[in-house]
Amino acid sequence: MFFNFSDNILYSNIKVHNRDGSVDLKSSGWQFMEEIVARRVGEENLKLFESKALEYIIDMSGGVLREYIRIIRDSAVTALTRDKTRIDKRVVEEVVNDLKNTYQSQLSEGDYEMLSFIFHQLYF
Repeated sequence: MFFNFSDNILYSNIKVHNRDGSVDLKSSGWQFMEEIVARRVGEENLKLFESKALEYIIDMSGGVLREYIRIIRDSAVTALTRDKTRIDKRVVEEVVNDLKNTYQSQLSEGDYEMLSFIFHQLYF
């Protein structure tokens, strides 16, 4: 059976931050993000993530599923290449910094100005 992969499917972002930027580890969005990993790796394999590492992954993903999966995947690859048996926060921080550098290299000065303008319009 062949499947058609040409359709775009839009998934909503998951709310993992409060309006003030704080997080609630008991919120439905946060719990949903944890459930995604639990279903993917199996509840018994959640020990592959240090708890602070998984919290940081959820926080840094901003609730964007594509980024969430990307951070997990890249963290797992990095941990494996270093012969680690768990994904720790240090590995995740390195992966997130690499992603930040990738995104920053694609932004122009005008992009930064526009993002700053939008940020200040929303929060000040």
